[in-house]
Parts: sequence; C-alpha cells; structure tokens
Amino acid sequence: MNEDEKLEIEDRLRIEVLLDEPAAAAADHVPFTEDDVAAVEAVLGRPAPPLVKFLWRRFGEGELPAAYFYSRNLVVDLLGQYAEVGLTGLLPIAGDRGSCDYAIDPDGAFDLWKGVVFNVSASARSPDFMHVATGDLVGLVAAAIEDKMPDPGFRLSEIWTTKHRDAAYDDLPVSLRGLGRADFEIDELYFRTSVPKVLLPLRDLVIDGIPCQAPDASTPASHRMLFEVHLNRDGHVWAARLARDHVAGGFPCRADTKLAFKEDGSLDRFTPAADVTFRGLLFKDGEEIENHDLAYGGVLVEPAILDGIPCAAARVRLEPNGHLLEATLSAAHVVDGHALPAGAWFDRWLGGDLYRICLPGGEKFQPAKPGNS
Repeated sequence: MNEDEKLEIEDRLRIEVLLDEPAAAAADHVPFTEDDVAAVEAVLGRPAPPLVKFLWRRFGEGELPAAYFYSRNLVVDLLGQYAEVGLTGLLPIAGDRGSCDYAIDPDGAFDLWKGVVFNVSASARSPDFMHVATGDLVGLVAAAIEDKMPDPGFRLSEIWTTKHRDAAYDDLPVSLRGLGRADFEIDELYFRTSVPKVLLPLRDLVIDGIPCQAPDASTPASHRMLFEVHLNRDGHVWAARLARDHVAGGFPCRADTKLAFKEDGSLDRFTPAADVTFRGLLFKDGEEIENHDLAYGGVLVEPAILDGIPCAAARVRLEPNGHLLEATLSAAHVVDGHALPAGAWFDRWLGGDLYRICLPGGEKFQPAKPGNS
C-alpha cells in the first residue's frame, strides 16, 4: 500500500466519524446509487475521486448546517455550465444555498494542490473570482457539519499575480502600450494572463481613451482603492475615477467621479456634468446615475409622476419595466395600501411591494402588509 492509499483510508475514516456527528446523523440525505455515480462520471469524462465517491455513497444529497450537498442531477447540470465557462476539471459537490458552489479540484488543474476545494461564485463563475474554501474534502465536510464554513481564502488571481506581476509589465495589452512601472502599479492580474485586472495609476493617465485619475500625496492609504482602474480580460477599462470631465456614451461626465461600463460597453454608472435626459427622465447634474441590469435611477431635476406615484425632485430608482422601487413623495399618496404623507421616502422589493419607509420627521420602519397586524 502506497502513501496515497494510506491517506485515502485515513480520510475515509475521518469522514465516517464526522458523519456520525449528531448534526450529520440527523440530516435528511439520499445516498447516490452506482447509476448516479456513473452518470456524473460520464459527464465528468473521468472517474470521480475515490473519496468523493465514498461521500456520495455514504451521504449523497442532503442538507448539513453550513452547506447543501448536491444531487446527481444538479452536479451533472453544473458540470455542463462549468464546461461552458472554462472551469473544466472542477467537480462541484455542494453549495451555500445560492451564492456559491464548493467545487473540488481533483488533479490540481488550477495550479494549486490536488484535492483543494474552491469557493466558486454563482454570479461570476470564473477562475478570476475563485477563492480557496478548504484544503480538502474532509475540511469541507467538517466545516459544513460544524456550521463554521471559513471565510473565502485567497483568490487564484492573487497567487497568479504574486508570481507574474513583474513579467506582466513587459507584455501589456494594447490599451496600456507605452506605459509602464513609472505610470501605474499592477494590483492584480487575470488568472493565467498578463492582463491587469486592477491597477493603480501613479499619475493621471489616459487609458483606453479614458482620463483616469491618480491619488495625490495627501490621499490616505485607505482611500487609494477609490482610484483603482479596473480592466476586463481584453484590457479595456470598465471602471475608473475620472481625472477630468469626459464624454462617455454620449453623456458629459464629471471629473472626480466614478465611471463604469457594462460588458456590452454601455454605461453602468456615471455622474453627469450637466442635467441630462436618461431613459426618458431628466436627471440632475452632479448626482450619480445608475443603469444596472435590474434597476436604474438618479436624482430628478423636477417632480414627476412615475408608475402612477407623485415623486419629488429627489433620488428615484426604477426597474426596466417602469416599476418604481425608490422615491420621495411630492404629495400624499397611497403606496401599496399604505397612506403616506408628502415628503415620505420609500423603498420597494424588486417586482414587489414596500419594505422600507422613512417619514418626513425621520422615523423609519418596515411596514406590515396591508390587513396584517
């Protein structure tokens, strides 16, 4: 018996002991069948790690205090999604009920050790946003049972940056050609590339046609991050602080404010240098306008009726379909069954009703649904 086989036996025993803990023993779970394992392996394209198969057959799908261990069908579905975004080699086995998966790297395909478990963001499935969750499968099971899932550890891109930062200055993307160490510091690279993900200007720079502001000598170290320039994997700026007034997306944008773009190149957030009409509404200069996928808004120049509600010249936020999410009332109005006075501010759930109110005197509360006590 070689050393790896001995370690595997020891790890099986550790998992067996852990699964005998009261929190695990009482959990509803459905062990995988041989057909379940075979279905996963067919999509994985290789045998699953023996320790993972042991866990599947011994515990399978089920809820533990800090993690939900996935069913065969969900593992198969996620493997397909992983393949589409370049995460081939990872095996998702559990999650935290929505925000991330816990995926094992059986062969060290992502430049760390074999068996490491990554925290993979459900909203950004990319090596650039993968964190180390636990050192191995035993650690994952233990943390899930003890309800002590560790905070995300270091990111893959952090390790990559440490090793390759110096060489990256000699292989910069087109947007940074002609610039170098005297102009900016590379804070982070995209995993397995020489493209900066985050950089800090050492002087005001024009990058990708955008005037990017640098911190000055009086800027506290804790505020330097406000001046970071973020690039996408193609080397194009997607977020920066403007060094001077600049026209972006056809809108005049104010110096000393944040400018951010979406993946398609449209504006995500900006601060206009003059009153502007955006998405049919007249917004005030000097006040940030947001244009996110789920909501957009800014500060109205004058009162308006939006979604049938009288809104004051203050910040409003709407869904793309016109459902008003946030506003201050210009006149008394009944909103979702609640009679509110002029000057009351409210916030609504996406696609839903009120969940926060602030009255003109400053009293804040979360309303009960009309008719409920």
